[in-house]
Amino acid sequence: MKWFRPIALLLCASTAIVIPAMASETSTKASDNDPLVAMYAWWNEAIKTPGALTEEAFGRYFTADGAIVINGEVFAKGLPALVEHFRKIQAAGGHTETILPFRHEFRSGNDIYTYQVIDIVRNGATTCLLAAGHAEVRDGKLSLVNLVRAKVDPTGVPECTRQ
Repeated sequence: MKWFRPIALLLCASTAIVIPAMASETSTKASDNDPLVAMYAWWNEAIKTPGALTEEAFGRYFTADGAIVINGEVFAKGLPALVEHFRKIQAAGGHTETILPFRHEFRSGNDIYTYQVIDIVRNGATTCLLAAGHAEVRDGKLSLVNLVRAKVDPTGVPECTRQ
């Protein structure tokens, strides 16, 4: 039940409940060796840079069949689809950023679990999203990023209060 993991994390993260069983002896802080953090650090700059969103660039972070699933919907699967999806976001203009470091993160085996903030400013309006979920790592690259996202009032989230 892969859909359950991000939903459970969002519910837990939004109510500040910590489930001790999730942090096992084999878990480490994700950023210690984290292709997801590396990808978002690159992406935060690439989204502002014309021509930076290429298959070759995404291929540094994603497997050839890598997918992004948001709220249960596959947004992109495979490098060409990732490029197409994120170029649309880039073409919409404004500011889009996944805030690093994540609010919470840990890694267990080939899974990285996160609770993160996404800040969007477009046409003068700020949208703040809280996202929770997991990424699957295969051969050092992301094969899946699966998030549950919810809009929140940006005035209540310090990472989203842009002047």
